[in-house]
This record gives sequence, structure tokens and C-alpha cells, in this order.
Amino acid sequence: MPQIDDGDPVFLFPQSYIGKDAPHEGIGGGAELRDWFAGTAADEDVDFYMPALNTDLAALLSQLGIEIDLSENVLSQETRRTYGRLHAWARYQFADAMMAERARRKNSDASTTDR
Repeated sequence: MPQIDDGDPVFLFPQSYIGKDAPHEGIGGGAELRDWFAGTAADEDVDFYMPALNTDLAALLSQLGIEIDLSENVLSQETRRTYGRLHAWARYQFADAMMAERARRKNSDASTTDR
């Protein structure tokens, strides 16, 4: 499985404390950039990755190795939980797209400065 580029910590903050042997000062990490993108994704961005039809939902979940019964009128608790996980998955699809664009721009900028 490939390593996910999480973008390193964002919103760093100064921290200091007295350790066992000596005081320590440094920078504390915040959320990873990928998590920040996922958490702040607009509904429209998340909706782009969410299936619109039950058949599309079943197909996507099947690709992810999850089987659910969508023939019932009332969704079971397990199905509702699965849909919640799918929503989180869609947020990270958006975040990964943002990280890929960030990497693309970094590579583009690096190639133009090398000339």
C-alpha cells in the first residue's frame, strides 16, 4: 500500500514545558493538512464523490468490499453506519485530490525555477 502524503502538520503552535531533566521549548504540531482539507470540505465538494443513485451506492460499496441490502425501505443501523463511513471516505477523496493538486503545483513550480 502506498504511503499517503498527509501534508505535514498545519497550524503549528509554540509549546514549552518542564521535562523530567530540563525545560523544553519547541513547536507543537496541529492537524495534518490532509485531515484539514477533509474536515473543511464544502458539501458540494463532498457531494461530488457521493453516489446519487442506490445502484451507484451499491456498486461503489461493493468496490470497497462492503455489501449492504438497499432493498429495504428503512435502512438498518449497520447500513446507516456504512453510509456515514462513505461520507468520511468522500471527504478524504476530496482531501486527496487537494493534496495531489498541491504536489502537482509544487512540481510545476520546481520545474520552472530550474530553467
